[in-house]
Amino acid sequence: MLPVLALGEYSGPLQRLVLAWKNGGMLHLGAPLARALGPAVAVLAEDAAVSEPALVPVPSRLGARLRRGEDHTVELVRGLSRAGSGTPLLLRSAPTTAQEGQGARQRRTREIRVTGRRAHRAGQSGTSVVIVDDVVTTGSTLRGMHEALTEAGMDVLGAAVIASARIPPAHSAQLPA
Repeated sequence: MLPVLALGEYSGPLQRLVLAWKNGGMLHLGAPLARALGPAVAVLAEDAAVSEPALVPVPSRLGARLRRGEDHTVELVRGLSRAGSGTPLLLRSAPTTAQEGQGARQRRTREIRVTGRRAHRAGQSGTSVVIVDDVVTTGSTLRGMHEALTEAGMDVLGAAVIASARIPPAHSAQLPA
């Protein structure tokens, strides 16, 4: 299982904040969001006894980058780096499918490709990485990134995201006596 740490549930004020940052042109919100996400990266790194993980943003489609005027996950990774949370590892990566208009079952089959010299070098050295994303919904993008990075030879410590579409309810499991 891939550990995923989120600042909160994707609803209410956090949802409005993410939407303003991603789609509302409020690019200045990236820096405070990165600072807020820093402790999540620190927990993932500490659990793996890694002092400075590489930070890998999930890929954004070209159309989304053009519409928004930036690659917001890359900017989030750069903000995390400025805050001292890790080193950006900007890989050439691309999702093989879009998510819009697909149901949860179709999204589960999402694959991501990582290519290029940086990915090869990071894989050769077994670089420890944290995946960074804005919102996790079905987990298919994180799963696709995890598979691609692991297949390339990197050690994926977990994922840090701003929000999760739904936080699993806290309940205690009882073991049979």
